[in-house]
Amino acid sequence: MHDLYERIQPAPRARGNRPLIIALIVCLIVLAVVIGTSVWSTLYQRRFWSYIDDFSSSVSYAYEHDCLRADVNGQSLRVDGEISYAIYNKISIAGIGRRRSGQPSGESILLDYGDGSTLQLWHVSLSGEDLIRDHGVFLCYTDPQGKSYSYDTDKLSYEDFELYLSPLRNPLWEE
Repeated sequence: MHDLYERIQPAPRARGNRPLIIALIVCLIVLAVVIGTSVWSTLYQRRFWSYIDDFSSSVSYAYEHDCLRADVNGQSLRVDGEISYAIYNKISIAGIGRRRSGQPSGESILLDYGDGSTLQLWHVSLSGEDLIRDHGVFLCYTDPQGKSYSYDTDKLSYEDFELYLSPLRNPLWEE
């Protein structure tokens, strides 16, 4: 009988579900990152298109009332309606830039659309990967309710705006 008990081997210990639990936790973390990134990207896009929609309303208002004023290099100019649409098209086609808060210091171009909204533009140096150029434009649009949307982009050139808003193309603003 003694031999009978010696032949009995203890059952191998179950390793449990530890690898399965670890794999599940990793999958949940990856899923949370993907969902979080997707939500952030969607909200980022929505903010930009909301800004473009508000900006479009301001451009239409200025065109209809012939009231777009530009302050450029110390001069106030009455901007032609066609130029206001050209500026709008250039900005909307350029697409989303890098959002940031605060405003650069230095000389800027100020566009007043007559409905309480403004667009201010600065020439800025840029840094980072995947840039088209190392300089661009910082834009700050303020809607009639005072809400601002600011970003910089390397897809726009400050010099283009100076050409659009030249006194050679636009008469002086007369009150």
